[in-house]
Amino acid sequence: MSRAPTAAVPASRPGFLDFFLLLTGCAVSLLLARLPLLPQLTPNEVPFAADLLPQLLTLVRLPEGVILLWPVFYLLQLAFGRSQGLTAGEWLWILAWLGTVLVTALAALLHAGLLPESVRPHVRLWPPVVWYFILVPSLALVAVVLAIIGLFRREPPPWTHPLGLALLVWPALPLAGLLVLAKIS
Repeated sequence: MSRAPTAAVPASRPGFLDFFLLLTGCAVSLLLARLPLLPQLTPNEVPFAADLLPQLLTLVRLPEGVILLWPVFYLLQLAFGRSQGLTAGEWLWILAWLGTVLVTALAALLHAGLLPESVRPHVRLWPPVVWYFILVPSLALVAVVLAIIGLFRREPPPWTHPLGLALLVWPALPLAGLLVLAKIS
């Protein structure tokens, strides 16, 4: 008996609500960028470093609003009939969501003055440094590997898979600029 060829799974595509959520996430990122989160950075001796540092800090945090909206993107896909399980890129997005929620909550508590004075210096330094200078680049590296592996996939993943990978790779580029142009104090 011969088997009939299986029909290819059509690639999922974002809809109007998804695009609206992407813009909403960008707006949330702009608001979050006003919360002081990273430790004090002083420019190196490079002439344009002082002008470029604030922009690089904003660019590092640019994907955070979209990352924070991950549950909404996923629930919308489920509501519109998504049958696929989570992809590796989406699992990375979930990890980034957890880390972003944590550092954003700590920054908000610090900014609102709700943390005890004895804890503030530690919260101001260690969580952002560990998140932005260790975990974010590690997630970006894994995302690059997954993107390369994804070139050889037969089935198209949901559109949120490559979006999640792009959201995780993006901060590594301005972070590299920060490491070159600034001293952390």
